[in-house]
Amino acid sequence: MKNQTPEYLQSELPAIQLFQNLGYDYLNGSTDDERDSINDVILETRLKDAIQHLNPWLNENNRKNAFKEITSVLASSTMEANERIHKLISCQEYTPKQVVDGKETYRGVSFIDYDDIENNDFLIVNQMKFKGLEKNSIPDLVVFVNGLPLAVIECKSAKALG
Repeated sequence: MKNQTPEYLQSELPAIQLFQNLGYDYLNGSTDDERDSINDVILETRLKDAIQHLNPWLNENNRKNAFKEITSVLASSTMEANERIHKLISCQEYTPKQVVDGKETYRGVSFIDYDDIENNDFLIVNQMKFKGLEKNSIPDLVVFVNGLPLAVIECKSAKALG
């Protein structure tokens, strides 16, 4: 059984507990999955909620466009896609045109609140299955902030390393 392995008990479980102590919610991806499909790498509802929460001035059309901007990045390489996404989440680079208080304006959209971290949704998920090119992948841990997967962690027991 997965929960009795040395890797789980000595590495994965303590990592989950550490993230929980840091304020992350926890989801067991092998039994609970918020996604419609294993093809999805983002948590759509959490990301849409964060866009709305962090950018209350955005109208519905621009909220949808912001979601598309971060989830449908066109790039010729993985490196280029990663650079684009990094700019979107760190620099408020997406600036849609919108009328605010009767004035046309361009304002940067936040996908993560760096000024007040309490405004973000933090989630650690273990054993979540993702569709791979040749076979499915099940990383030990995936770190999500506002529905965006920001880190993948593979856990190993000390016995496996020795």
